[in-house]
Amino acid sequence: MAVKAPTPIENIALFQAYSRAVNNDMAWAKLEQVASTSPDCARISEENSFSVGVGNYLLQAALTIESNEIKTVYKLSQGRELADTELVAALNLPPDRCFTVEEGRPLKVHVIGWGLWALTLQHHFCQALTTDFDVLARHQGLPEEAKQFSDFADQTYDGPAALSLRAAVQLHGDQVVS
Repeated sequence: MAVKAPTPIENIALFQAYSRAVNNDMAWAKLEQVASTSPDCARISEENSFSVGVGNYLLQAALTIESNEIKTVYKLSQGRELADTELVAALNLPPDRCFTVEEGRPLKVHVIGWGLWALTLQHHFCQALTTDFDVLARHQGLPEEAKQFSDFADQTYDGPAALSLRAAVQLHGDQVVS
């Protein structure tokens, strides 16, 4: 009997097992092709301690991976592309009700509406922003670059990102960001 290639969920579970039982570097070394495109692998790495090497990868890829995930889910949920300029507004929509009743139309059921997806994806996106800031400020010891990144995030993602970065700085007690 031929051995089948692991499914995506099996790859994520394997990545998590390596990451927790050994370390993030081993997980990335064993499953780099899977990890480099999986938002779940980036999230697993962000929740555990990681080396400068893994931090460098997260700095380069985590925001892109999270943005792609947001845009994919948005398109599936809303039936249209999400423009970069709409990102923050889309992530700030409140969760919808489970049922939609419109006059003259049949009852529509939303198992998971966009608002609930947005809430979850916003959390992941803010975690990626905070991790990028942390990599610059603490792992690489680059406070000026961390401040520039924070300014970029404030201007680009006004709202949840700005709050996330300010909270991270306050939590760590640093004076890197004004």
